[in-house]
Amino acid sequence: MGKYYKSFKNQPKRQKIELANSREAEAILLFMEAGLMPQEAYVKRGQKWKSKCMVCGAIVSPRVADVLGGIGGCRPCFIERQKKTI
Repeated sequence: MGKYYKSFKNQPKRQKIELANSREAEAILLFMEAGLMPQEAYVKRGQKWKSKCMVCGAIVSPRVADVLGGIGGCRPCFIERQKKTI
């Protein structure tokens, strides 16, 4: 188990709710900065999150951890950008 789980597990219920809400808000902002609009409720960082690309309108499902690491985002837009650079 990671350090975040341990610290989360030991907090009172009210603080857990506040922490979960802040993580969801951070994830939503991260996705919006990446040009994605989440289409379903946030579950956790390691699970795919169905989202709509605000550029091309494609429905994609990147993981929060991947977007945070610069790996995830809209694959169709990524492929299109690659075509333009070649």
